[in-house]
Amino acid sequence: VLAAGLSAFTVVLFNRWLRLAGLPWPIRYVLLIAYQLSPPVLGAVLAGSGAALLLLLCVAGLHFLYRWLATLDLRSLAYLGTLAGLAVLTDWRMIVVVAAVLLVIVLRLLWVYDRKNFSQATLLVYLVPVVYLVTVWTVSNWLIMGDPLFFLRGLFAGVSAIPASPEWRLYLLPPTLLTLGVAYGYFVARRGPGSNMLA
Repeated sequence: VLAAGLSAFTVVLFNRWLRLAGLPWPIRYVLLIAYQLSPPVLGAVLAGSGAALLLLLCVAGLHFLYRWLATLDLRSLAYLGTLAGLAVLTDWRMIVVVAAVLLVIVLRLLWVYDRKNFSQATLLVYLVPVVYLVTVWTVSNWLIMGDPLFFLRGLFAGVSAIPASPEWRLYLLPPTLLTLGVAYGYFVARRGPGSNMLA
């Protein structure tokens, strides 16, 4: 039930973004239904997998990353850092995504005039929530289990099964749908990318 609720909320977010991008409702609903009924998503919901939560974190993170890229609003970046930290706690493999987002942030900061001061503060706004959440979780494991890396040992115990997992397909769907919406708004509806999606 919880996984279904999380997935439904993810669909609501997608619907809002695609609507603001100017996608007509028939096309929008077809994309959303296809997304919800796709085997990776439907399988995660029926199994009550934690992938539903992770997917919601990724979708919300995409939203705040897009907003920050367009506006350089530090509040959006702080939200993004918090979501990234929660994603790492949900699945340690998201460390790779956190690093990739950090690279995107650094590249965006290359276009900022006051690079030195602004860039340092910006990187801290993104990294501090991630480091804080992971540190709190590690200390909690140390105090409760007597082993600060207890949760990591349990995760790495099944690392051999990771390549066979189909869940990676889940995380390709959100950026694909979002890209379709933005592309439609830019090339078809003649709107600037993100003109309404930042609302």
